[in-house]
Amino acid sequence: MKNMTQMAPERFINFQADIEDITAHRLVKLCTDAYRDALSKITILINSRGGGVPQGLALYNFIRGLPIEVEVHNIGMVDSIANAVYLAADKRYSVPSARFLLHGVTISGQALTEENLVRGLKTVRRDNELVATTIAGRTKYTVEELKELFKGEHVLSAEEAKEKGIVHEIKELQLPTDAEVFDILDLH
Repeated sequence: MKNMTQMAPERFINFQADIEDITAHRLVKLCTDAYRDALSKITILINSRGGGVPQGLALYNFIRGLPIEVEVHNIGMVDSIANAVYLAADKRYSVPSARFLLHGVTISGQALTEENLVRGLKTVRRDNELVATTIAGRTKYTVEELKELFKGEHVLSAEEAKEKGIVHEIKELQLPTDAEVFDILDLH
């Protein structure tokens, strides 16, 4: 890793999108570019309904492996698998009015055959375990508590998320006046 005193300022990434192949690829590219540009920090401003579990877990692992500091700021909602992406950051902030939604994995788009139902149940159980383990590893939740929460939907305020160790600090977003912000926007 480069000497931090020689590194440039941070990169701001405004991620207001679902987590899917194209948006995950764009986030990886912007983070990789920040590292290549010798920036000292990445700050991700996140507002996401969630999306694909494989893409979310891949982003979690990618962000955890970055050799530069990563901060994240919930500026609206962090729902579903977006929680894993949020939890990957070294420092985690939230605006006071933000929310966090935890729920179990769902599947869709398959014909309701017996084979598909059995395969789908196996996938849901495996993915619920992976997501619960990921979240529990970075919060005050246990895997068993999360599995119980995953039987329904559980909405947390920023304050409740802080109590559970999801959020480190609740504060308003304050971008520097000279901040260059790179957007990943979901235009659905």
